[in-house]
Amino acid sequence: MHSFWEYNNNFVLSEKVKWTRSLFDHLFTLPYKEINDFFLKKSVFAALKGDNPEADKMYYLIPDDDFRYQLPLVPAMIERVVGSVVTYGIHASSPENLENLMKLQSKKSKQVSVYTTDEEGRMTSGVHGGGGVYSILKGNVYAGGSTDIMSIVDKQGRRLVDLGPKSELAFAYDYDDVVRSSAYKKMWMDLLTFRKSIINNLVALGKKSIGDEKKYVERAIDTSSPLVNGSIKRDFIKKYIDGTEKILKKHKDVFAKMYIGWARKQSSSWNSVADSYDELVMGNFEIVAVYIEDHMEEDFIMHFSGDPDDAYFTIDDYELPSLEEVIRRNNFKFPVKIATDSHQLLPKIIDKLK
Repeated sequence: MHSFWEYNNNFVLSEKVKWTRSLFDHLFTLPYKEINDFFLKKSVFAALKGDNPEADKMYYLIPDDDFRYQLPLVPAMIERVVGSVVTYGIHASSPENLENLMKLQSKKSKQVSVYTTDEEGRMTSGVHGGGGVYSILKGNVYAGGSTDIMSIVDKQGRRLVDLGPKSELAFAYDYDDVVRSSAYKKMWMDLLTFRKSIINNLVALGKKSIGDEKKYVERAIDTSSPLVNGSIKRDFIKKYIDGTEKILKKHKDVFAKMYIGWARKQSSSWNSVADSYDELVMGNFEIVAVYIEDHMEEDFIMHFSGDPDDAYFTIDDYELPSLEEVIRRNNFKFPVKIATDSHQLLPKIIDKLK
């Protein structure tokens, strides 16, 4: 589990880098620094001392036994495997990011991370989107857990979760029995076998994409090469998603326990968690209410007032409009209220809305 300051100093920087990666890269490649395979690292080290001093800056096809397996949260696929879960969640943001959030409403493919409980107030400052503004959302949950599931995002805004035995969820107390079960191990072996078969079909293409044979390192691939074009990437992504769906259907009870069970539980009866906060990935949502910390009221008003940005500072007789006036001007489709002690208040609000 990461404190808010740990997020700011470490995790946020890491995830911002992941935001720049494509879906193809998330599914099939790793940068050298994330590789754990001893023999592949040994090959890279040899190349660094030999003909390729840039080998540690290249990307490599995921090793056969790597303990990560990224699942793209494709709404239609998740609904076919385990059905749909509709519930409420909280999204913390700044006033600026609330405006962006409003544009994402009713879009299944545009997903956000929300929480339903925050016992220690860690999420009241948000992670990427700032804090102080709390949107109560109602929507479809495509994955979630009673801990931070560490969903990641590709550069198109699609979210992915890790099905592997060393994911953040796998280390959480609530999921220990699931990950240790024989049912999970069978699912995991099926996933590894499938991924090995599909990635092996990329090895030759990867070698061609490097161009200079002297600089080629085992399993290296240049996904920016014209040889690895959009058509090829789309074809492999489709094969990966279709094959993964078949495996999840075969092991749907295990998958549901891992990533859907908590959402189902929260949708019927609100619960606090042993950890400090939970995480749900939600899409096709609507904003049903917005709460603003009292210390953020002025920032909220300035952003949504519609007045020139510098009016407050350059116009002598400028008066900041009231919150009520700003609400009227913007014709929000949801109530906007001031909240205090929000990390305790908002979960209770969700519970009453059900």
